[in-house]
Formats: sequence, structure tokens, C-alpha cells
Amino acid sequence: MPLLMASAPARTSIHSPSQRRAGHHEQGATRQSTRRRPPLASPAMRPAQLLTGLATAALLTACGSGAPAPAATAPAPPAASSAPAASPDILTADDVPADSRAAYLTGLTKIDPGLTVNEDRAIRRATDICVDITQGKDEGTVVSNTVSRLSGGNATINTSQAADAVALARAHICR
Repeated sequence: MPLLMASAPARTSIHSPSQRRAGHHEQGATRQSTRRRPPLASPAMRPAQLLTGLATAALLTACGSGAPAPAATAPAPPAASSAPAASPDILTADDVPADSRAAYLTGLTKIDPGLTVNEDRAIRRATDICVDITQGKDEGTVVSNTVSRLSGGNATINTSQAADAVALARAHICR
């Protein structure tokens, strides 16, 4: 059985139904062009228009909206940092003199050699001990914090060893 295909009805008018109702189908009415309108800009002009638009948007953003600035408020407090703030009384790891560094690391190695596998980290931990001391924390808290700071990784220390590490930090690292 042959397959029959329906063909679309032929259009006799180029006017839409609404235009025909409005009387454009009468004789003498101007015909609308069936030619497709060209794009607003040639393909070569599109990147230039895009860049101009982006530049304009950037300028408007940078210049603000033209609205008056809000009244000045108190400055926001600085963001909390996980690292202790350096005090003039506390050396940072980079400020520790070589002889103090060597003496501290030698003593720390005697407590547990695993504590000095990473020497820079050991010095940073010592400066953290000094921060606790400078902040006036009681000896039990300083020792407890030292156990937490120095244990893990290559070594695990007890409170007696932590107390020895605190004494070393006081003697060689803290000012």
C-alpha cells in the first residue's frame, strides 16, 4: 500500500490573519517584504559590541550607582585568625636565633626524637607554647595544650614530657 503524504496548503497571501482582518489584503495595499532582516551588526562587529558592553558595565560598577554613600560606621573587627597574634615579647618561628633554635631542638630530641623530625614545625609549636604563657594561662593548661600540640604524627608525649618541653621553650624560645 503506497504511503500518502499530505502536503501543506499553499499560502496565497503573505499577510497574517490579523493583517487580513485589518484590511491589508485589499488591492493596492503595500506588500510586506518577505526578505529576512539582517542582524543588527555583522558577525565581525559582535565581539566589539560585546567588549564595549562589558567595559561599560565595568565602569558603571566601579563608579557606583551614583547614590550617596551610606553614613560611616565603626570599622569591622579584624577577622579571627587561627594563628596567634605576634606580640613584641614573643618570637615568631622565623625570629628564633640559630643558637636558641639548636638548644631547643637538642633538648626536645632528648625528650622524644620523633618531636624533631620536622624542625620547623617543632619551632612553630614552641612559639605557640610561648603564646600560651604570655596570655597568662595556668601551668596545667599550658602543659595540656603542649601534649595536644606535640603528640601525633611521629611522637606521642605524656604530661611529664610536655612539662619538660614547656621548660625548654621558656628557656630557649620565649623572651
